[in-house]
Amino acid sequence: MSQAQSLDYRSLPSYKPLFLDYLHRFDALSPFFAADPFEPDSWLKVASALEARSASQDAATPLRALNEALGADEHALRSIDGLKEGALAVVTGQQVGLFGGPLYTLYKAMSAVRLARAAEEQLQKRVVPLFWMDTDDHDFAEVQNAWVLDPAYDLVNLRYEGRDDNERFAVGGRELNADIESVLNHAEKTLPETEFKQEVLAALRQSYAPGNTMARAFGSWLLRMTRGTGLAVVDPALPELKRIGAGVFEREIADGSESTRLVQKTTEELLALGYHAQASASETNLNLFYADPSRNPIAASADSTARDDWKRRAGDEPEKFSPNVLLRPIYQDTLFPTLAYVAGPNELAYFAQLKRVYEHFDVTMPLIASRASLTVIERAQARFLERYDVELVSLDTDDESVLNDIVRAQTPPQLDEDLSRARNCIQDITKALERDLKEVDASLAPTVKSTRGKLFHHLKELETKALRAVKRKNETVSQQFFSTRTALFPGFEMQERKLSPLGYLNKYGWHFASMAHDKADPALKAHALLYP
Repeated sequence: MSQAQSLDYRSLPSYKPLFLDYLHRFDALSPFFAADPFEPDSWLKVASALEARSASQDAATPLRALNEALGADEHALRSIDGLKEGALAVVTGQQVGLFGGPLYTLYKAMSAVRLARAAEEQLQKRVVPLFWMDTDDHDFAEVQNAWVLDPAYDLVNLRYEGRDDNERFAVGGRELNADIESVLNHAEKTLPETEFKQEVLAALRQSYAPGNTMARAFGSWLLRMTRGTGLAVVDPALPELKRIGAGVFEREIADGSESTRLVQKTTEELLALGYHAQASASETNLNLFYADPSRNPIAASADSTARDDWKRRAGDEPEKFSPNVLLRPIYQDTLFPTLAYVAGPNELAYFAQLKRVYEHFDVTMPLIASRASLTVIERAQARFLERYDVELVSLDTDDESVLNDIVRAQTPPQLDEDLSRARNCIQDITKALERDLKEVDASLAPTVKSTRGKLFHHLKELETKALRAVKRKNETVSQQFFSTRTALFPGFEMQERKLSPLGYLNKYGWHFASMAHDKADPALKAHALLYP
């Protein structure tokens, strides 16, 4: 494999037609989105729609206090100040995963930074990047694992148990207990020794210290990784932000299942066009949760008295309310003048279901931009792919046929020739016997066929044993194959969906984040390959 710079998404597994058509056949999906983010005029269109509305700037004050507390640099704080002065925002977000979550979390952040700068240059108007930490989410299982590679390129799980029996408690508010120390120690023992290790781990320990919440730990770590870029973080669970967004909660309660009905209508249209529905709208619950402290959905079947009570609560104690995945964008874009949201492929599909909901709440729908998608290919893996002419995508399977092909190519050519001759000889001799014996006794024909099958079976066994012997002689090649496959498709998943940035920060220092930034080209409609 030559050092290609990118791969067409259509050559990679797991990408669904909706995402691929969004990139390459936007006209087919245009009724479901604000505009095509790859068209320059779209940015002016959405920017003009936002400027026609009187956007609240009240969110900037609590946002500045939050980022200061998390150790934000002057670049991030200037972005927040820009919101006070009427700047537009490019937003992205993710759950508050352990040690920063998987690699694509960092890639989303850097995509937002690159996109904000590009939009600012095009519009000649201030545009700032924001990262929405999904702290209200209560699915702790989604955020308690981080995966790294040890020096032998074995996949290692760093898992924080948390010891909290309340499964419906918002993840962002969970305090890290003493167990986090053993996870940090596990990370230190697992990661190879490098010139950057102690500095990176010291910063990680500072963020993920016992007593910090998951939100605080994630936020301070993300700000450290993205220092100098201007990215600021948002905690939607801040009471001040909930008060600003309380009108969204009250409207959802007052309108009953209207937003659900609109999502279902759009979903039917998507399905009729052959696309999938990423989210299922519940007919029994509103798109809203109430936490006291357990986070539970609010039933849609409440009578007028109960709805009035829920509306009163939403006005009096909005900090206890939080939107589900279908209402979250409305809450978000009520707080900020969102020019664009940077989404992963699955998130992008969520937004395809929401245009009518935006219209219903009278909120401007942002452009939906695709995040950068990257695979890091280090020197050892690049050499392996090049030397043996292996295509990257062929490693996304537990099938060892690629290894077998490589090993066969290392064997003496006469072995394959002799095995082929043996197969032909068996075929020729048994066919001749079958012909001759047919004249002597036709009942012997089945015996000849059976004998042929046995001979082929024994020859296949011999071939398998020979291949195993060659594999043993080529143990180094086998080790290189397995380490390369694990590095590029750990657990047979896309690298960016599995591995933590921690391993690469340990190898390349904080500069790794700059590498990701440089590769996060918002104009690229392909999966990029990053060669450190």
